[in-house]
Amino acid sequence: MTMKTWSDLALTEWRRAFRWRRAGGGTGRRDFFWLTILLFLTLALALLLWGTKQGLLNQFMNVSLGYIEGAGVPLWLVSEVGGLEDNLIDRQMMERMMALGIPQLSLHPYREVEPNEVALPGHWQQKEVWRKGEAFIGRAVESRDPLWSFNTTAIPGAPDHDVEQMRLEVLANETLFWRNFNCTAYHEALLGQVPEDMLTVDKPQNVPDSIPPCLGGEILWLDIKIGRERELVPFAIRWQKNIPAMQQLALLMPLGVLHAIRISRHNLEFRYRPEDTLGKESYVTEIQISPDEEGVEDNAQLELLASCLGSELSVSDRLRLKLVKSQRRVDQCAAEHGFRIKRQAGLVEPPYLQITGTQRGHTIYGDDQGYITLACSGLNSLFRIRIEDCNSSDAENGRIHATDLLNGYPKVVAYLPRSELFKAREALTAMPKYPGDTDPEAPRAVYIHDSYEDALIRFSFINEVMKSLESSYAIFFGIFLAVLLWVQVGVVVSHRRHLYGIFLAKGLSWGEIRKVLLLQITLSFGVGLAGAVAVVGLMSYGLRLAIITILGRPAFSDRISSDLYLLPLSFVDFLMLAVFALAISLLIGAIHLFLLIGSAKRAEPADLLQT
Repeated sequence: MTMKTWSDLALTEWRRAFRWRRAGGGTGRRDFFWLTILLFLTLALALLLWGTKQGLLNQFMNVSLGYIEGAGVPLWLVSEVGGLEDNLIDRQMMERMMALGIPQLSLHPYREVEPNEVALPGHWQQKEVWRKGEAFIGRAVESRDPLWSFNTTAIPGAPDHDVEQMRLEVLANETLFWRNFNCTAYHEALLGQVPEDMLTVDKPQNVPDSIPPCLGGEILWLDIKIGRERELVPFAIRWQKNIPAMQQLALLMPLGVLHAIRISRHNLEFRYRPEDTLGKESYVTEIQISPDEEGVEDNAQLELLASCLGSELSVSDRLRLKLVKSQRRVDQCAAEHGFRIKRQAGLVEPPYLQITGTQRGHTIYGDDQGYITLACSGLNSLFRIRIEDCNSSDAENGRIHATDLLNGYPKVVAYLPRSELFKAREALTAMPKYPGDTDPEAPRAVYIHDSYEDALIRFSFINEVMKSLESSYAIFFGIFLAVLLWVQVGVVVSHRRHLYGIFLAKGLSWGEIRKVLLLQITLSFGVGLAGAVAVVGLMSYGLRLAIITILGRPAFSDRISSDLYLLPLSFVDFLMLAVFALAISLLIGAIHLFLLIGSAKRAEPADLLQT
């Protein structure tokens, strides 16, 4: 008999089980309907159990250690205790880590932001811009760091820079700023120090209520140290509800900016201009006030102008700026305090200012691999000798890795897949500090941060407990599924004893009868699996909404960042379960039919028609 004949017989009978009004077929006409329902419920239960187990583990990991979609789980690595330069993590050490062959490993060094380098306005005047009780912790990171790009988009109108690594932009923790930022003290610290049109007093209407009103203009002024002097510099803000790290980070800033600040501190002749890291613009260094201060109302007017420009009054009619200012800044301060700008020969009504000194900044920028390109002319001999490109007398710019010019990094965050966490931990912490050192007691290159190690041990315990439960549940479910299918498929076969006799009498072979049954089981399995996948999908969506609601509560949103998947089932998970369950179903069907065939193998078809 042709394949079309036996397959048509199988499909006709299988479809009849789902026709509620005209099922036909006598006893057992609903057998395949109930087999489909049984497979649907069993598969849905299995998918929910497996997905819940994986989802709970993932959530435990997210809460305990942190997790960033697309990057993986963070592993917080620190250098040897001591803080000496020889103990820090340099470029060669990070290359050795990458050479360990850990799948999808990425390393992201960072530096802590110290108040003597970068601080909130008023910090050194004892103004409580950041309320006491919760530390203001800042971190300088690379632009490729997952924390920098986590769930954020660049804000419109951010300062335009040719080099991304030197961009004057910060990522601020919205929750911490709302809880601790004091707008009154911030405004007082800036008043008279920056042009008033650059201060935000009233929050724009489109800014969320959770953002401090004075920062609604998307600009945060920071007090940074350039060389010997401190300067207020505006940074564009990107807001993030919570920064997913083991520490409660208030702020992230570009690592290249912090490197430039440190270079300017060690090289006092190096002219770092945060707004122009390519050295293209001229900056004002000296201003002449109209002769004999003609038109100046009183000394207070000059003091306000000097304060706005971050300078001090001189005995002469010239105002020398401790820190150079852009032409735009000079124009703003002059207009705000009643001065005109004299730009060329001719008469200008006093009081006026005339720019008498300018200079260009030095070139400095970085890339996302940790290298710095900077002008050689502003560097002292100790720095120049480290940069090979700067050793010639006519060199303009040099390029060097940050860890070769400055100290190495005290801390590095490694991101990797969840499945590689424990293997990576063993491999990284087993790496000796010096290549080729085989002494088991020798110092290690990196260690796990203490607070992270504590969380890792707790999660490791939960993971081992879940693995024990997983093996027990897998055995139980396998037996449970086999028993249910044995009973239901046995009922299907026994109800069709007479039908198989008729098929045999009409010329079907025993092999074709076997194909009829297995095709019908496969069809029931396919419909049951599709229903189970649909139910799991709906439940996953419902649980996703539930997690969004939970994470929206203030008690959790302040400190917890997590993905939204409580049933994180992959295609491989569905495929493995489908293959396993289908194989058991077909095997049981074949066994039942074999038992039936074995008892009537030598008999005539009439033997199967007997009661």
